[in-house]
Order: sequence, then C-alpha cells, then structure tokens
Amino acid sequence: MNNMLQANIDNFVNNTMTCEGVFTLDSNTYSCLGALLCLPDGERLERAALKKCKKLLHANTGLFSNLRGRSRILLVAALSRSKDPEWLLSRIQRAYTELRKEFARSEHLPFAAFLLAEYCRPDQYFFYVMRAKSLFLELKGYHSLLTQNNFVPLCVLMSFSDRNTHHMASETEKCYKLLKNSFFGSSSILLMSCILAMYQGSPEKKTGAVLNMQSHLHAKALPFGSTTQIPALASLSMCLEPQEALSQNVSEAYIYLKKEKHFGFFLTRKSLCLLFASVLVNNSNDNSALLCPLQIGTTAPVSQLISILAIVCCPTLKERRILGKNFAKEEYAS
Repeated sequence: MNNMLQANIDNFVNNTMTCEGVFTLDSNTYSCLGALLCLPDGERLERAALKKCKKLLHANTGLFSNLRGRSRILLVAALSRSKDPEWLLSRIQRAYTELRKEFARSEHLPFAAFLLAEYCRPDQYFFYVMRAKSLFLELKGYHSLLTQNNFVPLCVLMSFSDRNTHHMASETEKCYKLLKNSFFGSSSILLMSCILAMYQGSPEKKTGAVLNMQSHLHAKALPFGSTTQIPALASLSMCLEPQEALSQNVSEAYIYLKKEKHFGFFLTRKSLCLLFASVLVNNSNDNSALLCPLQIGTTAPVSQLISILAIVCCPTLKERRILGKNFAKEEYAS
C-alpha cells in the first residue's frame, strides 16, 4: 500500500469520526460519504465548522425540507469546506428549485442540487437540468420500472458530458445488456452501466474491464459483487493502474481499514467495509484521463465524485423491497 493511499485512509477515518460526532443519530454510511468529499483535497473536517454549517442549513430550510433529509451530512460537509457557506447554500437552494420544476420530490434531489451549485453558474442551471431530464427520460424509455428518482444525481453528472444524451443512454443500455447476466440487482447494474457510459471506449471493452476487475478481487477472496458494491466497481475498473495492482491495493486497504477500532466496531458488514476500501483506492488513482470530455471544464474533481455517487444513488434496502416486484418484472421482460 503506497503512502498516498494510507494517508487517504487515515484522513477518511478521522473525518468520518468527526462527522459522527456532529451527526450522532444519522446513518454511519452518510458520515463516511461526507468524509469522502474531502479526499481529493486532503482536507480535515472541523467539528466547529460542521456544527456552524448544520445550524446554517437548519436556519435556512423548512422542518420538512428534503435538504434536511438523508443527504444533509453531505451538504453540511460541503458547506464546511466552502469559504462562504451562505453563498454556497443559496446556490444549492436555487439549483434545488430548478430541479423541482422537472423532477419529483425525493431525498436524492439535494445532492443533485449540490452538483449543479458546485460546478455550474446559476445561469447554466436550466440548461443542465433539461439535459439531465432528457437523459432521465431516455433511460426510462429503456427501463420504465427501474429508472427511479435515485438516478437523478447521476443524470445531472452525466449531463455535464459533451456527449449527446441519446448516445449516452444508448451506450448505457448496451453495457446493461452485456452485464445483466453477470451480476444481481437490476437497478444497481443499470447504475453501473450509466457510470461506464461516462468513460471513453466501446461498451465491450469497458464491461470486459469490469468483469476482469471482479475476477481479480474474487481471486484475493474479496467477494465484491453485492447490489451496493457493483456500481462502485465500474469506476474502480476505469483506473489506469493495472488491475492486479488495484485488487492488491483494495485487499491491503480493506485489511488496514478493518484494523481501525472505530470501523471494526461500527462497520460490522464486510461488504460495506470492502466497498469503502475500493472507493479509497479509486480516489487514490486518477482515472480522469479516460473520462469523456466535460462541458464544465476540468474532469479530475468529477471523476472523484463518481464513486461517491455510486453509493448515494444505489437504492436502499427499503427501496429495493418496495420495487422488488418491479425489478422482477423488468428482468423477466428483458
């Protein structure tokens, strides 16, 4: 394990503990995601700044606002890193208002609003929201039952690409067909296919890289293939580093992370700890070179966000149960 990866893991653990100290009753998974936001810059979250931004968010949103929902840890973490939290929050709220004009209310919408606020000017919000809606409807045309509100943040990120939305949706469907017999969980496979569509290369080459990466992980006794893991596998597979080295780093990162007392106690599920180990390895390797050109300019920060979105957009157990019959119908029909 190289020094950069070890430093990222240490920073991740410290930031997760800081988030949990402020959001004691919230999901441990979202505390981890809040910590991951700081990885690209190597920043340390400050408890005082988090508390201040948490109060700021509550003071400027209604009691039942989705901005106070499951994604609030991510929003507060992002605000605490900003030099002007009030300014960023106002942009997020404006972006959220634009999104609500086109998409149904959901707890996934706030993170989509953050993406718009972080990477676009306010006068561009409408353009990218409409591109995201066009892509969402294209995906829904292929999979009317699978494409739910959890896809909106990923559609927003995909809308930043300079590629045609129809072409991206078509390539997503090709990747889905190539992968659907190799993994479980139709919605997660579709999410993975969306992520692959953001990278350069043919669908056959990209899906082949995913399957090879899974084989390397399985060879190291790392059963990477649950419904919550496979979207993140797509981004990991697009790293330029040889896959044998990547799988070795994931193994070492997983062992190192499990030794941390905090994670050993709270992250009792092997799959969840393994998931974050893979994301940490992914974020320690620059895979922006393979990312399709973006209209917003630089690709490096966006490539780091893809692995976070792979977890944010993955349907929860409750959502999978509610849509279970729909998933079965979709799989049977296809």
